[in-house]
Amino acid sequence: MVKGTSRQVLLVRSPDETLFEQAIFIIKEGSKPVTEEMLLQEADRLLKKPMHPMKARLYGPVWAACGAAIMAAVWAVSVLA
Repeated sequence: MVKGTSRQVLLVRSPDETLFEQAIFIIKEGSKPVTEEMLLQEADRLLKKPMHPMKARLYGPVWAACGAAIMAAVWAVSVLA
């Protein structure tokens, strides 16, 4: 879907393309003005920030449980209605 809005995007190319080619950061609208160097420092900080191992393991099961709960609710509403 294409919207008629203009967004500021920061595209960071990976020096080692074994895992990913590039990272795309979308700048919030109405954010305070920052320099290009500040944007690159923040992107670098986010890319180097390790994800907690427990969070990485929980994402899949949590989303699967949420999907199952939503489908159960939809099924219940369609059967009982």
